[in-house]
Amino acid sequence: MTSFRRSLFALTALAVMAALPMAAEAGRVRVRVGGSIEVHGGAHVHIGRRHYVRPYYPRYYVGVRYASPPPPRCYEGCATAYYVEPAPEQEVTYVAPEPPPPPVPTFGIGVFGGGVDVEHGEHGEELGLFARLRLSHHLRLEGELAKTEHDDGMRIDRRMGLALLYDFAPYSRLSPYILGGLGYGRAEMDEGRYGAKQGYGELGIGLEWRLTRHFSLLGDLRAGARETRPDADAVMLQTAPTREDEENYTRGRIGALLYF
Repeated sequence: MTSFRRSLFALTALAVMAALPMAAEAGRVRVRVGGSIEVHGGAHVHIGRRHYVRPYYPRYYVGVRYASPPPPRCYEGCATAYYVEPAPEQEVTYVAPEPPPPPVPTFGIGVFGGGVDVEHGEHGEELGLFARLRLSHHLRLEGELAKTEHDDGMRIDRRMGLALLYDFAPYSRLSPYILGGLGYGRAEMDEGRYGAKQGYGELGIGLEWRLTRHFSLLGDLRAGARETRPDADAVMLQTAPTREDEENYTRGRIGALLYF
């Protein structure tokens, strides 16, 4: 081979190495042409009588690896490990607890009528006024003024007293109660010319019927005993209040009560 051809092969080899710098850095490219010219730095070029060119082709592998095939798209009515269908939104309704009913008003006044049976005496008729004061949900304080006529007006008892009531059902329409009371009275005979002082105590049960929050009907039954002390000018008068120092009685009342 002439020197021109050798030079031509050498220039061709150098052009190939310049065009593939990345391939020369990644591995080795050897161009054997023959001769004694060598180019070092990852590539060798020999120029001689015999030439053998072995190109280097870098190998690249491109691929995508899946752990498992992607799940199918999920629509209505399905649930998988990859997809969980959200629960439909539900309307939440908050219901406030009902407020407690209003308590009975604090104060009320009323009227009542009834009858009284006295031991060793005749039946009497009774009329009176009373008032109630609410102390708590269950406790009531009652005061009364009453007048009782015995023997067609031959004997008249007047009294005033206080009683403490316990209301078992303060928010109910029908409310039973119990009571205990004390009081002071005076009995008069012969159109008031003779009289006697009386102190009494009694126990009772009753029922209140609340028609509205401010109006009620009631009835109760009471039993008690009273001590009678006649006046000095009535000692010689032979009437029921002066013959006994103590007498038992029972009385029943029916009344109406107006609350404020």
